[in-house]
Amino acid sequence: VAQGWTGHFVFLTKENGEMAKVSFFRHEDKPYVVATSKNVSIVLNASSYEVALKDLKAYSEARYEFAQEIAEVFLRKFFTNLTSQQRDGLVAFVTEFGITLCGESINPERQ
Repeated sequence: VAQGWTGHFVFLTKENGEMAKVSFFRHEDKPYVVATSKNVSIVLNASSYEVALKDLKAYSEARYEFAQEIAEVFLRKFFTNLTSQQRDGLVAFVTEFGITLCGESINPERQ
């Protein structure tokens, strides 16, 4: 585990929600986040919350609905719950080791 990070595992029962994957890459020294649902991926500039939300508006077709939801939830937590140093550390860790964060999105309005 990277310095200053604590790993946690949370095991829950399968809720039959939407598959959610998030990863990062860097291009021209800027961080980008890739948010993926079962069928589509969207790529957003993750330099700031405002820039990412602006990029998110480009994905207006209905097929991006779940990926948009995944991105919105992840970005809100990423930018509000983590310090700048923690965000940089997470992006560096994910990009260095080619990691994809996998989970399940549970939205009571869709179940």
